[in-house]
Amino acid sequence: MVKSYPRFSPNQVLTDAHLNEVVEYLDREDRVSRTRLLGVGIVCGLEPRSDLRERVVVGRGCGVTTQGELLVVEEDTAFTHRREYTDAGQYFTGARKLDFPLWELVETPQAPTPGVTRIGDAPDFLRERVAVLYLERQEKDLRSCVENDCNEKGRRRYLTPRLLVVARQDALKLALSEDVTFTPPAPPVTLRVPRPGFSDREYPFGKLNYADVVSAFTASVVEVVRPLSEALEKSIERLQPALGTVALSETVAGRLRAAQQMFLKDGRGVQYLYDWVKELSAAYAELAEVAARMGSRCCPDEDLFAQHLLLGELEDNLAASYRPARVPRPPGRHRHPFLPSPAVGNQAELRERAACLLQRLILQVEKFSWAPGSRIAITPDAGPRAPLGERTLPHHYSLAGGSPSLLDHWSYDLTRFGWQDTMLSYSAEHYSRRGMVVDPLRYEHDGAAFFRIEGHLEQRVDDVLAYLEEQRRAFGLPFQVVAVAFDDAVTQGELDKDCRSADLEAVYDGLREEYRCLLEREKQYFEELTPPPTERGKVKGRITKSADLPEIHDPLRLTVLDTGQTVTADNEGHFELELPEGAYVLQSSAGSWVGDRIFVEVQANLELEQDLNIRQDAASGPMAPSRASPASRPPYRFDVPRKTIKEYIQDFIGQVDPKEAPDRFDLLNLASIWTAAGKAEFVQHIGLPARLALLLGQALTMLPTDLADLDLEKLRRNLTELKKTASTLESKLLSNEPLTPGQIQQLQHLQVIQGLCRVELLATLKQGFDARREAQKRRLFFSAFLDAHPSLEHLGGVPRGGTFVIAYEDGLVKADFALSYTCCDPCGPMLLRVQDSLPPPADLYETLSFVEPNKTLSIPEAVAGNVFVRAIVTDPGDLATLKVEDPGGKLRIEARPALFDRQEYTFEYLVQARGSEKTALGKVFLALINDSPLPKPADIRRRTAEAKAVLIIAPPAAVPVSMVVVSAAVTEEALGVATVEKTGKEIRFQARAGFAQKKRADISYTLRNIESNRTVDGTIVILLEEKLAPIELREVTVKINRLRLVSTAIELPLKDMPDVIVETIDPMSRPELGTLTLNADRGPIYFKPSRSKSPKSSKEEHREKEVELVTYSVRDTVTGAKGTGRIVLDFSSILVDL
Repeated sequence: MVKSYPRFSPNQVLTDAHLNEVVEYLDREDRVSRTRLLGVGIVCGLEPRSDLRERVVVGRGCGVTTQGELLVVEEDTAFTHRREYTDAGQYFTGARKLDFPLWELVETPQAPTPGVTRIGDAPDFLRERVAVLYLERQEKDLRSCVENDCNEKGRRRYLTPRLLVVARQDALKLALSEDVTFTPPAPPVTLRVPRPGFSDREYPFGKLNYADVVSAFTASVVEVVRPLSEALEKSIERLQPALGTVALSETVAGRLRAAQQMFLKDGRGVQYLYDWVKELSAAYAELAEVAARMGSRCCPDEDLFAQHLLLGELEDNLAASYRPARVPRPPGRHRHPFLPSPAVGNQAELRERAACLLQRLILQVEKFSWAPGSRIAITPDAGPRAPLGERTLPHHYSLAGGSPSLLDHWSYDLTRFGWQDTMLSYSAEHYSRRGMVVDPLRYEHDGAAFFRIEGHLEQRVDDVLAYLEEQRRAFGLPFQVVAVAFDDAVTQGELDKDCRSADLEAVYDGLREEYRCLLEREKQYFEELTPPPTERGKVKGRITKSADLPEIHDPLRLTVLDTGQTVTADNEGHFELELPEGAYVLQSSAGSWVGDRIFVEVQANLELEQDLNIRQDAASGPMAPSRASPASRPPYRFDVPRKTIKEYIQDFIGQVDPKEAPDRFDLLNLASIWTAAGKAEFVQHIGLPARLALLLGQALTMLPTDLADLDLEKLRRNLTELKKTASTLESKLLSNEPLTPGQIQQLQHLQVIQGLCRVELLATLKQGFDARREAQKRRLFFSAFLDAHPSLEHLGGVPRGGTFVIAYEDGLVKADFALSYTCCDPCGPMLLRVQDSLPPPADLYETLSFVEPNKTLSIPEAVAGNVFVRAIVTDPGDLATLKVEDPGGKLRIEARPALFDRQEYTFEYLVQARGSEKTALGKVFLALINDSPLPKPADIRRRTAEAKAVLIIAPPAAVPVSMVVVSAAVTEEALGVATVEKTGKEIRFQARAGFAQKKRADISYTLRNIESNRTVDGTIVILLEEKLAPIELREVTVKINRLRLVSTAIELPLKDMPDVIVETIDPMSRPELGTLTLNADRGPIYFKPSRSKSPKSSKEEHREKEVELVTYSVRDTVTGAKGTGRIVLDFSSILVDL
């Protein structure tokens, strides 16, 4: 480093020493800047290529020597001649004192030159030679006298690049001190842990147990312990002083041996020892890779390759394709790589990463500790192929203790940002409160290629299976779980529990669903039967006559017009009759005189009081009913629906005395009590149909999901009882002549029940299932499973889409393995042919759009001629029309608009084998696309009295949840700005200066349906009215029947005024008539009549009081305009002789 340089002053006498000192300073600073701040070595290119006979080509490129000299070859240069090189600059013969010959390669000379010969003249000259690019320095004295001029001209330094070749064994002698000759670090493939071996020769079928698994894993660990410990100790010893990490408290070899002895005591968790060793190997590989890229040199020795660069050994590669200069040549012992300064690239980060990885390796050695987990945990993971820092922190490392912590060094990328609390691990709750870390399965895990499963060893296999299955279903985990047993621990019960037959289960599922469909249909039919009413109610009252009628001497009668039933009242007009539940029309009469015709609602065990008045001669025609006619009467007032069988069942179950039915959930027992309860009239109409519905419901509960749980005996008993009950009901129905259409339909359903025979098919499946389970039990043995799946390996979890295999002994999980694919049924593929079953057609997936709602579907199996389409099973109701267009394989669907309110629709059809009675159900899945145009919203007009108005406008079309406003804009920017509020339901308008002049602003906005993604445009007009006109409202007239004593809703004329609200209502001038109440800001107004009787008055007085005028005021919430309206209450409808 130059510590001073000259500063010149006026009139100073300059010497050559002054000027040379300045030049030397600037040259020195320039070269030192290259070596200290950029780097040394070959930057790019400079690749020697040769045919090893007569030609050498050096590619364009550049490099920097350790003295900062820049060596550049501008273009590819070919050398065909050679000459012995004399070291004029004494670079090689000076301090280096080299005594081996140097040869210079030169380009083809223009003319013969003494000492220059062709390379090809010396056979094998280029073999085992190394190319050296040398910068020759020479100074020449320019002092000379020309004629009479003998002035001093100084000296000139010449820098000449020369290509030299030296023998391979002499190339490394060119440096005064230790040269930088890089050999890449050996890849750590020799430290990979061997897979545990389970060969058939060592472990014959039926002899492989957990002790053999322990031996196999231990052997794999022992094989790699020595080379791994040596490699780790050398790496730690070499890198620790440079990186400044905390030292090991004991040797790696000692720690490995201690851990190995700990697991050999009882073999528990030996797989975690195997995992630990694999992780140490992976950690070493990552550290070696980062250390190899850590090629920076801080202040390299200037004498390493002060004026030369080793380009590499000459090879026979001239005919090979040219390697671009930007692609680095693989490093070797005879080529100087580029050694960057720590100031460039990512060398500082690489150094930090290497320190973190080294400390992690040390902590991995020290913090390994395994014990059975207190709980089972499934953690999303990047997988075994990912770098160790991207994986989940395993359970077998202790996080206890002070600094340094493994948590802080497991992932350099997380630690550098302080994100250690986002790392997933078994013990995440100890260092993080983030929900996605503590409970990661509740969050999306689409990017997880692997799922780490821990804490299950030494747990009961039943508990482990139940937990894993629960988690798998709850969070949609994409892997399968299989349990296998070590051969000397298997019991028949465990085999029966775990063995499955996928093909039989599939056939059973089809038969079960078909049987369930039939039972559900019949159960629904009998539950929805509405038997004739048997419960009765009473109607009583008094018949009177109008005062203006003459004396009537005929008896007073009451007639039920629906049935013709007549009741004679007593002398005072009192009557009483009993009717079944229902709605009836009653009319009073006396001789030729008739009275009110009214509707009554008869309910069970209730008495209805009703007075009637005779007031008209029958000759003048029938009187209108005093209430609405049957066609228009409100169903909630007059219709008394008949009870269904289902409602009878529900009522009875809720009222049964526990003493009568000790087990109140035994539906069959309840039905027996009901039938024998002394109500004989219930047997046919209610008791037997209810019993059938209960038996059908019980049958549905006897069809479990798993074939293994099917109880054939209970199902047979249920079927026997069903047929017996159906036969009894059929006999009672046939005793009624003639049969009604409803009874004929009921007989058809009873015949379906008596023809049930699917239970025999289920029996065939169950027998085959039990026989196969016994025959296949040994396929659940670990050795047999391993023989069928040789790729089985222990990974500490399971890959996405793979199979997690737990192996257990004495009911406890001892080991776990994984397959990279979804495993087949552990019981093996065995087919059982059921003659009465037909494989269902493949599911059909189609798309239907609103624009093209009709479509013809083809059933491939029917088109191929194997089956024909028999019928459509699903009833679409009002959604669509489904029909079989061609039994040979064509179905027709004609959709109605209501169908496209859904996103998908599924229907089933029945196919039958040709020449056979076999049938099967097929499914069609329709994806529905609602591409219908949205209705254009009505234009919105808003008025305001403020020139600088800020309005919030809610388009009515945006009220539905599925509709949102996506954009809004004022057609002229000078008038204002329109923006969409965050809710997507409102538009905000901010007026500008131009609005006051033009007094109108038009806003265009776009609505979008978020479900179908359809859009439609609308328009809003904002008007400026500084003097707002009053709101005009039409008069509302309402006729009031005060005798009804019910509130009357008065609708206000505000339908086309969405922003107008009611502010006040004037009180009625005669409060004794009733009260007015406002229900909401926009109405309606309710008039509630007074229950007190009106005072008697003359007809003239009443005419004046038959109309009541009420005034109310309104206000526009947007513009502020106000107005008044008037309501006319007309009481003329109650004009009677008061």
